[in-house]
Amino acid sequence: RQLINQTFLSMAVAAGLDAAIMSPYDPELKLALSAAGLFAGRDPECRRYIEVQAALEVDQKSAAAAAAEAAKPRTAEERVHEAVVEGDRDSIERLVSQALSEGSDPFHLFADVMTPAIRHLGDLFGARKKFIPHLVAAADTMKRGVAILTPLLEASGQIRHKGTIVMATVKGDIHDIGKSVCAIMLRNFGFTVHDLGRNVPMETILGAAREHKADIIGLSALMTTTMMQMKAVTDAVRERKLPHKVLVGGAVLTPRFATEIGADGYSRDVGDCVACAEALMDGRTAGLLTPD
Repeated sequence: RQLINQTFLSMAVAAGLDAAIMSPYDPELKLALSAAGLFAGRDPECRRYIEVQAALEVDQKSAAAAAAEAAKPRTAEERVHEAVVEGDRDSIERLVSQALSEGSDPFHLFADVMTPAIRHLGDLFGARKKFIPHLVAAADTMKRGVAILTPLLEASGQIRHKGTIVMATVKGDIHDIGKSVCAIMLRNFGFTVHDLGRNVPMETILGAAREHKADIIGLSALMTTTMMQMKAVTDAVRERKLPHKVLVGGAVLTPRFATEIGADGYSRDVGDCVACAEALMDGRTAGLLTPD
């Protein structure tokens, strides 16, 4: 298929093609296009071809350097960090156990190795270098690793409970993939999370928040037709003078909307939810509701 694509593209350029819909990440296609341009008279001084070839050589050198770096011996802690970032579910338990057997402190593994790894993945997600499937895999990997550390942390008294969150997709909305990932991420960072699921009525949300003494109510919506259910919950919290902070998120939401309905915080995406929840627990709201 790759050879067919390259050949077809070259022949199309010869026949007068001006523009093509193609993958910009396919180096072979880019080379074929630049070489075809030479013979089609579109690159008379070979400048474009030389630029593409030079960029390819740089990429090849970078790949070789990365491969050489990857081949270097790594510590167990470095492999734990990498496993979380890459979502290596099958290896994390063995790697965490190995790090512990080599003398790594459980709290150090959690706070200084695994937590920075999941935060780094969140940064990559924000930069659109990683996507939802990566977050799901990494969150599950972190969960499995933390499960090994939890008994040790509890025995040493080092584990810290950050707060309690009740999460729900609002009434009328059945989307909850992003919310479910957020719940996993928040649990990995020390929050107790009660996920009520999707299409949850307001009174059920408020009742669960009261029952679990929630610090934060997290609301998700993915449709413009259900966004106003968030306002209903937020208004009820204010009118009844309930002690819960309200954190909202979802693809259709904006910081301006969150401000207009009186929410305490707005989470841009799953890579942002932990930082938002931590800010609310610390009493920080600056930057959480900056209008777009």
